[in-house]
Amino acid sequence: MNVVIGLTPHSIFWVCIVSSIFIVLLVLISQNTKLISGIPMHLTVAVFAIVATRLIVPVEFLKINKTYVLYDIAPTIYEILTHKIGTLKGYDINILNILYFIWFTVSAILLVIYIIENIKLCRNIKLTPYATTKEQNVLKKLKEKFDCRFNVKLIVSEAVSSPSEYGYFTHTIFLNKANYTDEELEFILTHELFHYKYGTQWLKLLSELIWILFWWNPIIYIYKELLAARIEIYVDSKVTKKMTSHQIKSYLKTIFKAYYECDNKNVIILPLVGSFANQNEKNLKQRFELLSKSNKVNIPMCLYIMLITSVYLFISCRYIIQPGWQPEESELQDNSFADFEGENSYILFENGQYTLYFNGEPFAEVKEEDIEKFSNVPVYNK
Repeated sequence: MNVVIGLTPHSIFWVCIVSSIFIVLLVLISQNTKLISGIPMHLTVAVFAIVATRLIVPVEFLKINKTYVLYDIAPTIYEILTHKIGTLKGYDINILNILYFIWFTVSAILLVIYIIENIKLCRNIKLTPYATTKEQNVLKKLKEKFDCRFNVKLIVSEAVSSPSEYGYFTHTIFLNKANYTDEELEFILTHELFHYKYGTQWLKLLSELIWILFWWNPIIYIYKELLAARIEIYVDSKVTKKMTSHQIKSYLKTIFKAYYECDNKNVIILPLVGSFANQNEKNLKQRFELLSKSNKVNIPMCLYIMLITSVYLFISCRYIIQPGWQPEESELQDNSFADFEGENSYILFENGQYTLYFNGEPFAEVKEEDIEKFSNVPVYNK
């Protein structure tokens, strides 16, 4: 078969459904601090990255996947959605087309807004001078200490709500004006530097793209919030990896101070940035609990997470459910399918039945004795 992968509305919705179920499972697991305390943060972040990548690339693998065609309820629903309700400039209008139009229009608007916000923020960053205070000297020392060979612009302003970072190819750290000690300043700047050192900005970009594409799915909003919380804990684990218990306590106090320090009501809540402490109190509490205890790796729990992730990938890549139609015997006798050719069609023997595919989608079930009536259509056996 020439086609190895395909992208259809069926594959998009199937991957979205399976991913949503998996995200709900991740949320339930993440609610229990004891369960996730023994899971290394890099494993947690890797799982979320896998979900993000699968959602961004919801293709079906035609040579390995098994397609289950529903001939009962699904075709009826599909026919209702595709029933013609009018015409516009010669094109048929149906409910499905309207839903697609709303989906892609809103996604396009969100993408434009996202790009404009990035451009505006980048322009403001460019016009803002570098910090020339002691904070800049501390940042320079930390870059040398952790071998961070990338340029970072440090902006210190009363208009910033809390320490945060922004940027994909260029890097900016925002710091609010507060009475931080030298130690607190080192903790904060190290945390923000480690976001870039370990490339967490790309995970944030993936979550933004997923939100733009699947804005209509409420589970995606939960995923986005949970991923942001996991990223902060992941960076915390990197920062505190070689710290003493006393230093970890000081680090936690710094997070607490950054969370409650800013009482300026006129601060700017910067869009598109990751924040050192601006999370809801529930996530912040879990962050404290995970960092304040010496957690041992829970191997059985790690294996369980890897197992359910593998099951998720297997199901989303191996199976796909699509509606199908069974042709009437009279249609076959009338040779209604004579226009199907190898360029646009093929017959696939799978799950004990023959299915006629047209333009990459299952069109109808074909009986074995009727195969010869499709003389121009190739037959493949999985």
